[in-house]
Amino acid sequence: MDKQECQNCCGQVSALLREGAYDQALVVVSRALSSARKNGRLWEQLGVVHFVRQEFNSARDALENATTLVPLSPLAQLYLAECYVASGAKESARAIGHHLAFLPDVKESLFARLTTLLGKLGDCESALHVCRRAATAYPEDDQPIFGMAYYMSKLSYPLKKVLAVMRRAVALAPDCVTYRISLARLLDSDGQVDEAYQALQGIDGAQFSKLRCRCCLKQLLSILLAAEDYERCESVAGQLSALE
Repeated sequence: MDKQECQNCCGQVSALLREGAYDQALVVVSRALSSARKNGRLWEQLGVVHFVRQEFNSARDALENATTLVPLSPLAQLYLAECYVASGAKESARAIGHHLAFLPDVKESLFARLTTLLGKLGDCESALHVCRRAATAYPEDDQPIFGMAYYMSKLSYPLKKVLAVMRRAVALAPDCVTYRISLARLLDSDGQVDEAYQALQGIDGAQFSKLRCRCCLKQLLSILLAAEDYERCESVAGQLSALE
């Protein structure tokens, strides 16, 4: 199989995947590989197909085979890392994730998935780096800004710096309850209790009852008690009791 034929086959497989025709995609790439066993791009494509089909062991085997023949694309590397997570090989996954975090040619469309992977693996430094890259690429997107604040907090950055970033996230998405609760907790930790209470304005008891973090609920209860907001205190206290 020459280079053009390989490109045509990979293009056909990619189109089938976009259409959701996963079985047909597997047939096409498997048939092509039967006569081109040393074609790394086809092995990579086979790994991608298996991954999309959630056949993680088969995906890992195909992608590992591809790495012996060609450099993997960033997407395929990310899929391989996720396969390693699924099989418990977290150190291998972490190594790939860290590499991708600092790889210049990773597409912006992969940033969110890569950040999730890195966060799952506990590599907060790399996750923060990817969030910063995403915030630069999408300055009006609130999610990478919130991600920056989250990982800065995890990494024990100065509270004032974390607060400044969290305020940016809230400014971009003022109706996001998660952001406002996070801002309130940060303000309370900084001793700004009145400002913390203001950040919780408009959030009703039903929304508090969706929270599952006991530490978060206890801090919110403290903020609401200080403001003598007993109605919402009751909702938070009830949720705390439900989690016991």
